[in-house]
Amino acid sequence: VEAGDWVPVNEGTESEFLGYDTIAADEIRIIRYRKVNNKGKNQFHLVFNKTPFYAESGGQVGDTGYLESANEKILIVDTRKENNLHMHISEQMPENIYGVFSATVDKKQRYSTQYNHSATHLLHKALREVLGPHVEQKGSLVHLIICVSISVIIRKCQLTKLQGSNIW
Repeated sequence: VEAGDWVPVNEGTESEFLGYDTIAADEIRIIRYRKVNNKGKNQFHLVFNKTPFYAESGGQVGDTGYLESANEKILIVDTRKENNLHMHISEQMPENIYGVFSATVDKKQRYSTQYNHSATHLLHKALREVLGPHVEQKGSLVHLIICVSISVIIRKCQLTKLQGSNIW
């Protein structure tokens, strides 16, 4: 990944995160951007003054959605965090980078991601309850993938107990 320098656009240094309370926001301004070449593909990292987009963190993937003005609709393909900046990744720049926008998170994808992320925690708890405290979560990437370390063979009765586990 080759990243260019940040280009300041409007005043501000960080995004105010609104995503715990809403999945849409108005009066969005781009405060900086940079061009990135990722495996021969040009992308743009956009930092807004405020954002409803959740940045990838703790195994939960970043939000996708749209940045809209009266004249255009820009797809946000991912949201990541770098040095406390919420970076909205897009494959195109808005025509008017000084404009005022609305930002909308893909609601279906956000809720699906949240549910799957919570499910990894519930699955880990069930594994520890049935198999013992030696079970350790080694990571997760939320499309419901969980990596665990288990030092014993899971017996059929334990597997049946896990499948019937209702800790939620």
